[in-house]
This record gives sequence, C-alpha cells and structure tokens, in this order.
Amino acid sequence: MSFRIKRLLTFSHYSITDISLKMGFHEATNMIRFFRRHTRLLPKEFRQVRRQNDD
Repeated sequence: MSFRIKRLLTFSHYSITDISLKMGFHEATNMIRFFRRHTRLLPKEFRQVRRQNDD
C-alpha cells in the first residue's frame, strides 16, 4: 500500500487528504501516521523530495 501512496504523491496533484480517502483511510491523519511509520517521512516531505529530484 505504501508503494501506491508514494506513486500518487509523486505523480499526481491530488491533495494528501484526497490520497488518504482514495487509499481507504477515513482520516488523513491515519494515512500520515501509516506513511511516516513506513518511510520515516511525512507525505508532504516525501512529495517535496521526489519532486526536487525530478527537476
């Protein structure tokens, strides 16, 4: 599941709230905690890093 979240964060312009709903989380905070536990980054931080690397 974290792979799908990473893909959406990297290649889409959906908000973090929209991504969390698409992934079946009822609250964005639940997805943020899940994501941070698996990547040690917040989704916003991950998105910024990935987009900087693409430039």
